[in-house]
Amino acid sequence: SGGLPDSFFLAGDATAEPGDYLRVLGAWTGTATQTLAPGERDLFWFLCCLEEPDRTRSVLHGNWASLWIRLGRDGQAPDLDQALAAITASGLAALRPGAGDEDESCAIHPGVAAAGRAHADQPVRDAVDHEAATYWSNMFSLASGEHGNPVDTGLLVRAGLASVPYLMRQEEWAQAAYLLERSEE
Repeated sequence: SGGLPDSFFLAGDATAEPGDYLRVLGAWTGTATQTLAPGERDLFWFLCCLEEPDRTRSVLHGNWASLWIRLGRDGQAPDLDQALAAITASGLAALRPGAGDEDESCAIHPGVAAAGRAHADQPVRDAVDHEAATYWSNMFSLASGEHGNPVDTGLLVRAGLASVPYLMRQEEWAQAAYLLERSEE
């Protein structure tokens, strides 16, 4: 009926069904997302649509502006640091420090991420998949030495494997198989 399930906050034996907790978390996510400015909301949805290991500052820097353009938004993409600050202030995500600035990542509860993906419309999910697949395919190409750079095996494997979920959601089976095969060589 829109309220909290019985005994939601009580200790001991709960009478609420396990799905009730996810429904409440999903409703809270929708409400918290509505407090964000439109650009911040787009960034939150972007984070939710990324695979968990890709929620790093380097991936965000490599994709945020191009995603903004792909979504047909007006003007420049909002400042990444300011938008991330708004998202973390709302409690939707937390920043985790990394070894370097580019290794900093965004932690999002899996239930919140699922709710965020569900609230993002299909064009947003498709745009994220396209941009992330392109980003990782380009990183794979760069790491493979195709452009005269030395081969970076670690990045080659990471990029090849990271691109696959995005390519599969786009039904780019041949490209996904190629990158999987090449990253295992």
